[in-house]
Amino acid sequence: MIWFLLLLIILIATGAFWLVLKIALGVALGVFLGIVAISAFVMWRVRKAMNQAMMPPDDPSVPGGSSQITIDYRPHSPSDYDLD
Repeated sequence: MIWFLLLLIILIATGAFWLVLKIALGVALGVFLGIVAISAFVMWRVRKAMNQAMMPPDDPSVPGGSSQITIDYRPHSPSDYDLD
């Protein structure tokens, strides 16, 4: 126990203690931010999956049950734009 206290006093006296403390705090902060980012990503994916599960399934046999969008293109003749 006395060796640990002696080592701590030497580290404090030389300033190395503060370097070790800053590195330890930096690592702890990095781990914390990493856990927060991963958990936010997981929560986003879970909420997205839950919203997808709540939506009715796409069934093309039911009118209005398909999510496909069709666009009918009909070229217009120049007389359609005649304002006279």
